[in-house]
Amino acid sequence: MRLLSLPNIFKGDYKRLLIAPAIVVALSLVLILVYPGVPAGIELKGGTLLTVYTTGSFDPHTVEAGLKAELGVKEVSVRPFTNPQGQGAEIEIEANAALGDAETALKAVWPLLDERNSAEVERQYWEQQGQSANSTAAAAKVAELDAKIKTGAESVLVAAEKFIGPQSRPTEIPALVKAAEDAFSKAKDGYRTKILAVIQQQIQVKDYTFKDVGPSLSSFFLTRAREVVIYSLILSAVLIFFVFRKLIPSVAVMSGAAFDIVAAMGAMAAFQIPLTLPSLATLLMLIGYSLDTDVLLTIRVLKRAEMEPRERAYGAMRTGITMSIASIFAFGVLLVLSLMIQVPTYYQIATVAMCGLLADMVGTWFLNAPVVLWYAERKMRKAHG
Repeated sequence: MRLLSLPNIFKGDYKRLLIAPAIVVALSLVLILVYPGVPAGIELKGGTLLTVYTTGSFDPHTVEAGLKAELGVKEVSVRPFTNPQGQGAEIEIEANAALGDAETALKAVWPLLDERNSAEVERQYWEQQGQSANSTAAAAKVAELDAKIKTGAESVLVAAEKFIGPQSRPTEIPALVKAAEDAFSKAKDGYRTKILAVIQQQIQVKDYTFKDVGPSLSSFFLTRAREVVIYSLILSAVLIFFVFRKLIPSVAVMSGAAFDIVAAMGAMAAFQIPLTLPSLATLLMLIGYSLDTDVLLTIRVLKRAEMEPRERAYGAMRTGITMSIASIFAFGVLLVLSLMIQVPTYYQIATVAMCGLLADMVGTWFLNAPVVLWYAERKMRKAHG
């Protein structure tokens, strides 16, 4: 169908158009909040990602069962692929609880060690000054911190011993912390070695790469991801309100952006596309794209004087749909390429973007447009009444 022959959907009772976005939002919220939900990528939940290249065939289910049995984990995903570099599999394993606890304990020990060193310097100072009371108080502080450091280091060493066997416990605090650090590093290497040994029982490994994300780093990524989304929406809302200086048009534009995000995340839940840093970046891109089409519509309807508001909205729709189709086609090419060369990052970006752009057409022309038209026609009635 040629774009110029698109029917003017705003003739008649255009308020009925609101039914479509309402259905999309309801369905998306069910998929996101009830079932099956949006899976978290390894950056946001932590774990180990192993990319294996092989020269032979293998059974993904057998590899998955072997890893679960040998490692004692519940979540393992084995995704075979074929690309120009060869064939293999991406193996995602949930974070090891013992290593996660050890990492958390070790990160808690470091600031305590710094504080302990400062307290020791203070103790020595008061001792040199002959201030016994202050020296005693500083010594008590050192002893208190020593006890906390020993407890944390012991937790790290106990967890590490599950992978590398018994470890020595130096009596000096700095040496004890160094021993805990070395043990944790060796334990991570030991865990990787164990994973690779299990996989080599099922797969003829040609080459491999590891990617580990611990609980601290995943928590950092998750916190920053939330902040970026919130700040993006707040700054966008401020900018939109500055442009239009009216509440209803501004709310309509921002509701279109929110609709795109909800619908795109609903699609992610339906297709089980994980929320990763690339897919998060795509969601942020959709906010900008949504504002682009919504601002196009709102400016044409409210700022221009020629024709009736419904005709202005129809003209904006033809331009906006042309833009959307061009973008969908571009990301469609990326999607085909991702399926051909088996690159998960490209697949995530392309799929989320295409679903978001399709949702944007619904959000802009079935949600934002009726609200803006109602506002424009109400202003006209007041002006003539």
